[in-house]
Amino acid sequence: MVTETMQPITRRDLLALLGAGAAAALPAGPAWAQARGATLVIGIDISDTITLDPTRQAQYTPPMTLAATYDALMTLSPGDYVEPKPSLATSWARTPDGRGWRFTLREGWSPPAPR
Repeated sequence: MVTETMQPITRRDLLALLGAGAAAALPAGPAWAQARGATLVIGIDISDTITLDPTRQAQYTPPMTLAATYDALMTLSPGDYVEPKPSLATSWARTPDGRGWRFTLREGWSPPAPR
């Protein structure tokens, strides 16, 4: 049920809400979307993806795909780009020799099975 206070958002209003910086980050070309309840689904062209290896990608759109595919060890909060926060790793510390890092992974995580 849509009332006068609940109106569907237009693409123009969405871009205005996101701001020019976020709008510039969207790839050029058409975007397809299909509403599913209260979830916004946006389809974009990711054909410039050459690899899903996060250490080798250098194209424009793969970071969106990789963020949905891989879990980072740590993350940063918006506005706080100094203090890493836990993600896959619950804690981390320098090794005794100071040449590396030791990560403790969250409970229940296990590496993928070998191929």
